[in-house]
Amino acid sequence: MRKIYFISILLLTSVLLTNTSCRKEDNLPKPDFIANHYSSTNKEITIAFTDMSSNDAEEWIWTFEGGIPAISYDRDPIITYNSAGTFNVTLTVRNTHGTREITKFDHINIGDFFNPTWADIHIIHNSQNKVVAVDDTILLAEIETPIINYYAETYGQTNEGNQIGLLIYWNESLNLNNGLYWDFIIDDIFVFINVQNEGPDNFYPFTVNFGEPEYEITDNITIPNDGLWKSTGYYDAWDYMKIRAFFESNPDIHVEWEENYHFDLLWVVNQGLDLWYDGSKSTLKSEVKTKNLREIAKPIIQSGSERKK
Repeated sequence: MRKIYFISILLLTSVLLTNTSCRKEDNLPKPDFIANHYSSTNKEITIAFTDMSSNDAEEWIWTFEGGIPAISYDRDPIITYNSAGTFNVTLTVRNTHGTREITKFDHINIGDFFNPTWADIHIIHNSQNKVVAVDDTILLAEIETPIINYYAETYGQTNEGNQIGLLIYWNESLNLNNGLYWDFIIDDIFVFINVQNEGPDNFYPFTVNFGEPEYEITDNITIPNDGLWKSTGYYDAWDYMKIRAFFESNPDIHVEWEENYHFDLLWVVNQGLDLWYDGSKSTLKSEVKTKNLREIAKPIIQSGSERKK
C-alpha cells in the first residue's frame, strides 16, 4: 500500500513539474524579425530591421555580422553595411519569464560591382536607378536571398545625353554564393573610341565601319578642333575597320583611320581606341588600350548590344 502511495506521489509531482515547465515555456518571448531596404548609396546599404517577436518581449539585443553598428539594443534598429558579404543577423529577446534568440543565416547579401569600361554604367536594381562611374564600384544588396537581379547599360553620349554608337547592356541574375566581387566586361568584339582633333576644321559627322552596311554607324556629332579629347562611343570591332571623320565646312574632305594600317586592335575585353589628328593626314596617330580587371573578381560579359532607337 505504501509503495502504491509513493508511486502516486511521484507521478503527481512529475505532472506538476511538467505543467509548470510548459507554462513557463509558453510564456517565454518568441523572437522574430523582418528586414527591409531603407536607403542606399553606391558605397553604403542601409537596412531597417523590425521586431516581430511575440509574448511581450521587453528587451532586445541585436547582433549584426558586418553591420554598423554591430550590436544594437533598439527594438527596431537601422543598420548600415559598407562591404560585400553574406551576413548573419541574431536577435535575442527577454521578458520576465526568460530569454530566447533567433539567428537568420546569410540574411543580408551584398555584392561589389566594378566598372572597368570606358563609360558610366546605368543600373536598375530593386526599382532604383544608379550610376557607376568609370573605374568605380557599387554595392548591390538582397535580403534573404543571394540572387542579385539587375539590368545595366552603358553607351557614349552627347552633352545632352543622347546615345553615341552602340548601347551595351547586361541583364543578369548573379548568385553571390559564386562570388562577392564582380567586374563588368565588354567583349573584344566591341571597341570604345576617343578622338583628338588639332586640324584646321571641326569633324562632323563621324562614321565607324565605313563601307560595311551591317556594322556602319554614322553619328552626327561635332568633334571640335580644339585639341581636347572627345569620347565618342562603343562600336563593333572589325578587321580592317575604317573610321572616317569629315570636315564640317567641307564634307568632301575627310580623315580616315584603318585597322591593321593605322592601328591594330588588341582583341581583348574592354578595349579602347584613341585617335588623333594634328592636321597632317600622313601622320595620323592612334593607340589601342585596355583596362585592368580585379584579380578577386568574376567577370560579367555583356548580354548584348543595341543600335540607336
